[in-house]
Amino acid sequence: MFCLLKNVLVVVLICWAPAPLFGAPKTPIDGEPNRISVSQLLDKYAANQDLLRSIIIKFQTSGEFYGNATSLEGNPTGKLGKSEEKRETLSEIRTDGNRVASRLTGWESDDRGLVPKDKPEYHSHLWDGNCWYDYSRGGGRSYDSAGNVWIDRSKKDDMRRSLILNVTANAFYGERERVDAVLRRADVASVRDEMEEIGGSKCYVIDATAQCGKYTIWIDPEHGYNIAKAMIEKREKDIVYGTPLRKGEHASVLLENVRFQKVDGAWIPVEADIYINRVAFNGSFNSKWYRKVTDVILNPDHDKLGSFVQDDIKNGALVLVVGVEGKYKWRDGKVVDENGRVIMDCRPKKPAKK
Repeated sequence: MFCLLKNVLVVVLICWAPAPLFGAPKTPIDGEPNRISVSQLLDKYAANQDLLRSIIIKFQTSGEFYGNATSLEGNPTGKLGKSEEKRETLSEIRTDGNRVASRLTGWESDDRGLVPKDKPEYHSHLWDGNCWYDYSRGGGRSYDSAGNVWIDRSKKDDMRRSLILNVTANAFYGERERVDAVLRRADVASVRDEMEEIGGSKCYVIDATAQCGKYTIWIDPEHGYNIAKAMIEKREKDIVYGTPLRKGEHASVLLENVRFQKVDGAWIPVEADIYINRVAFNGSFNSKWYRKVTDVILNPDHDKLGSFVQDDIKNGALVLVVGVEGKYKWRDGKVVDENGRVIMDCRPKKPAKK
């Protein structure tokens, strides 16, 4: 289940609505010359996002998940039948636009207490420019174990981009790109003639049909041309994480109740409600989430802060290295075999003396 939670957090501004969202677009993608166009709105949106390239952001998420699994194939719960879970998470993401570090602590907030708050699950990801680390530990009976770490010395672009996109949660379910990149490739897109009020602000409304589905996006010019609301619908043949939906499958996303805050000249969405509904070949899965940003630092000195240093793995953690046979252990920033022989030294390299 926690794997699903991580995926939901990476797409936290997504939500699904079962009814059709909009009719046929009225104008080509660049609109009419005497009024603002889709591409102009997306340029303004992108300009604000570019201000957030280097950042440290902390946020908390609370959510509920409901599932009815009919097949174990591709089933995120790992069990058949109906399930219901409530989760709480605390997360931090650091990025300089290339390197990225993500740390997440989560527990169940329902009465079952399978993962209690005093024995939470912990997950971290790091791309330090040389290696990809995926580390997890804790949760229930395994809380006292040192955990497991998976190391890949190839660049994990899909996951790296997903983590960076989760900084402001402007990537939608089923996609590994920011929404402006998706809409720039839309088959048809238009801006409605009339602005609509969302959260007290007059917003432009974009209707679009793309390879990934149908979109209605409300853009708030008073708050950095950020997304104030979004509704997305995906049906048969629409692309979800690189794969077309099958006959009878569909998904919907709703993002609403967004609140913004200005930090060092940049507008950032700091609160939002997200709803995701999914009907798939292996069952139906619904979730609703509330996300709140608790701290933001723009343009920090990452090197001074050690933002991309692998320092959270416990000694004794089981290590698997992609491309290297065998199972190893983590000890003081190094990967060692059963005899203590160093297989990899993952400690930060000291700068060469001049």
